[in-house]
Amino acid sequence: MLIKRMLFVVMLTLLTACQTNPDKHSRTDGVSDDLSVHIASSEPQPGHFAVVDANGRALYVTQNPVMNSRDFKRVDAAVDQLGEPVVILELSEAAVDRLAEVSEHYKGKKLAIMLGNKVLTAPVLKSRMSVSRLMISGLGSAQEVDALVQKMRGRPDSDAEPAAAE
Repeated sequence: MLIKRMLFVVMLTLLTACQTNPDKHSRTDGVSDDLSVHIASSEPQPGHFAVVDANGRALYVTQNPVMNSRDFKRVDAAVDQLGEPVVILELSEAAVDRLAEVSEHYKGKKLAIMLGNKVLTAPVLKSRMSVSRLMISGLGSAQEVDALVQKMRGRPDSDAEPAAAE
């Protein structure tokens, strides 16, 4: 069950089965400056700073992100093939190329997707990734995912604090 919650899917083929909620998330309203992607490690590294993941474990992330808010064209809430709420991050063309380079160069390291100092997910890079969309699952209920998407867009419309995924 924990593995299902930690699922980080970045395959465009799975995204074809996703349904966005057009009533709430069909507009492209920008992305919060707090959204960033960092290379991360479970062990202290020079040039990294410590953050705590959802399980209370230390994670060490690079000072400089490999992607920031300008690298995302869109953030949406969706539903995966199993009917679970997910967040979809659509990448710019430059970010697709950068993700391919980073995932090739840092195989075996973690890719921490963060909102501020909060780690949303940090999957291990296992192969070169050349995709235009990232999907994050295991973030909680549909309401929690909606609140998180609002925050990722820089519009914290809800007081709900979404659970973080691993």
